[in-house]
Amino acid sequence: MWGDQPWDNDPAADWYGTMMKKTGLAAHVRKTLSEELHKDSADVLRAAAFCLVQFGRIYVWPTEELKDDLKLGIAALKQVLEDDEYCHSIEITIDVREELAQLEERLNTYIW
Repeated sequence: MWGDQPWDNDPAADWYGTMMKKTGLAAHVRKTLSEELHKDSADVLRAAAFCLVQFGRIYVWPTEELKDDLKLGIAALKQVLEDDEYCHSIEITIDVREELAQLEERLNTYIW
């Protein structure tokens, strides 16, 4: 164990790796973000980006795609923030901004 998080140990990191391969979650999120970016689909973009908020971190997400996928998630959430119909309340806007800040911090602090 090298930290306090659920993914900060070898067995857990291996489990996440197996889960990502078996479910194809990372590939599905990546495909969704790539295809839906610049479309009028804030709801789908936020849902896909939320997977990165939860799982888009070292030892959980496939490492070779993590940096690019975080960038996609950041772009997606920035687009969501521009959609006034989706961000119809201050609460939703605050939540999306917090999710965006998490992804930006993760991208900026991860050692590549």
